[in-house]
Amino acid sequence: MSLQRQNSTEKPPLDEKDKGSVDVRDNGSSQGEEPASALGYAAGSPSKPKLPYSWQLAMIVLTCLCTFGNHWSNGLIVSLKTTIIKETHINNSQFATLVAVTNLVNTFLCIGLGFYIDKFGGALMSVVLAGFHLSGAMVMSGAATNHLNSYPLLIVGKVLAAIGDGSLDNAQHRIFSTYFAPGKGFAFSIGAIWCVANLAQFTGQSTANVIATNLGTYAWALWISSVIAGFSFGCAITVFFLDRYLRARYDVTDQTNGRRHTGAVRRGTFNIKAIRHLPMTFWLVVAFAVFENAGVQSFVSISTQFAQQRLKKGAVIGGWVSSFYLLLPAGLTPFLGIYIDVYGKRIGFQSVVQASIVIITTAAGRLQDLSPTDSLDPAVSLWLSYAFFSVAISGFMLVMSYAAPNTLPAARLSQVAPSDLPAEVDKLARARGLVVAKPDADETADGATELKRKERALKAPVRENTVLSWAYLAIGLGIIFIGWIMFGLGVNWGVHGSVIAGTVGE
Repeated sequence: MSLQRQNSTEKPPLDEKDKGSVDVRDNGSSQGEEPASALGYAAGSPSKPKLPYSWQLAMIVLTCLCTFGNHWSNGLIVSLKTTIIKETHINNSQFATLVAVTNLVNTFLCIGLGFYIDKFGGALMSVVLAGFHLSGAMVMSGAATNHLNSYPLLIVGKVLAAIGDGSLDNAQHRIFSTYFAPGKGFAFSIGAIWCVANLAQFTGQSTANVIATNLGTYAWALWISSVIAGFSFGCAITVFFLDRYLRARYDVTDQTNGRRHTGAVRRGTFNIKAIRHLPMTFWLVVAFAVFENAGVQSFVSISTQFAQQRLKKGAVIGGWVSSFYLLLPAGLTPFLGIYIDVYGKRIGFQSVVQASIVIITTAAGRLQDLSPTDSLDPAVSLWLSYAFFSVAISGFMLVMSYAAPNTLPAARLSQVAPSDLPAEVDKLARARGLVVAKPDADETADGATELKRKERALKAPVRENTVLSWAYLAIGLGIIFIGWIMFGLGVNWGVHGSVIAGTVGE
C-alpha cells in the first residue's frame, strides 16, 4: 500500500522496510495466484453461495463453548480457597502463588502464541490450547484424588492449564474476527463469549463447595471440571472441522483483510523492536488493562473468603454469594455487543496485563497474612485503588476521542457508529494528510477498498518520538520483571509461612 503525506510536518508511516518488521505479511491472492491452503483446500470460488446465518450461529455457539471448561475451572479454584488451604496445609501467600502462576506463565507465552494464532488461525490453535487446558485439569484432579492433596502437583496442573487458558480467548476472537465484521455481528459474538464465560464461572464457583461438601472431597469438584474441559475440547475439534467444511462449501470472507477465507498459512516475521512503533492508543489500552484486570483478579481471588468473613457463614454460602456478581454480566454482555455493533462506543493487551495480575494477587495474599486478624480489608483497599486508576485511564481516552480525535485516531474510530465510519475515516484522513492508492481490479475483486486502506493507515504503526517509544517499552518490561520478582517473593513468603505454622503447631 502506497501512502503519501500532503503535509510535511506530519509523521510519515513506516517505510516498506520497517513495515515488514511490524506487520505479518500475507502471501495471499494479492500476489496473482491462489494461496496454498494449510488444510488442503484451494481458495473458494466466487460462484459458491454466501455463508448462511444458521452456520454463523452454529459457529458462535461452538466457539463460545470452547472456553466453557476454562472459565468453569477459574471459578472453581477461587471458590475452593478455604478448602484447598486446609487440605493442602498451605497459607494465603501460597494460594496466591497458585492463582498467579497462570498469569506468570503467560507474561511471555501469550506473545508467541498470539503470533501462531495469527499464522495458523484460531480454529487449529483452539484445539491445541483446549488440549493443554484439559491435560492441566486432569493433573489438578489427580492432585486431590485419594487424599493426595499435593500442592506441587496442583502447581504443575495449573501451569499446564495456563498454557491453554492464557490464549484460548485470543483464538476465539481470531475466529470471530474472521467470520464477523465490526458493526456486523463482531461485537455481539464477543459479548456472547463473555456471556458463556460468566455463566461457566458462576456455575463452577457456586457449585464447587456444594459438590465438595456433599461428596466428601473437593477432588470430585475438580474431576467434574475435567469432564467439562473434555467437552470444551470436543467443541474445539468440531469448530476446526466445521471451519474446513464451511470454507469448502461456501464463499466465506475473511473480515480481517476483506479477502476470501482460504485457511492459508500466513508467512511473516516477528521483530520485538516493532513494539517501539506501536501508537499511543495501544499503550493506553495496555495501561487500562493492567489496572482493570489486576483489580478484578485480586477481588475474584478473595471473593469467596471475603463473603465468608463478612457473613460469618461457611464455604457453601460464601461460594454462592461471591458468584452473584457474574450474573449481571452474563445477561448483559450480548446486548452490549449489539449496542456496540449498531452505535460503536468501544471505549468505556496481554503479557504486561498478565504480569500486573501476578503483582496484585501476590500482594493481596501477603497483606492478608500480615494482618493480625487474617483480615481481607487491606486486599480490598488495594483492589479499589486499582479500580480507580483503570477508570481514570479509560476516562482520559474517552475525553481525547472527542477533544483531540487526530491524536488518538484508533480511539476515535472505536467510538463511531459503523454507519458513520466511512465519513469519519475520510475526515481523519484529510486532517492528517493521508492519500492512499486506489486498489486495482484484482484487489477490488478480492474485497479491497480505498476506505479500508485509509482506515488501516490511520491505525497503522508510525514513527513516534524515539524516547517516548523506548519509555513505553521499558515500563512494560519493568512490569513483567516485577511480576516475576513478586512471584518469587510469594513463593518465599509461602515457604516461610509454612515453616512458622509448623513450629507453632498450626
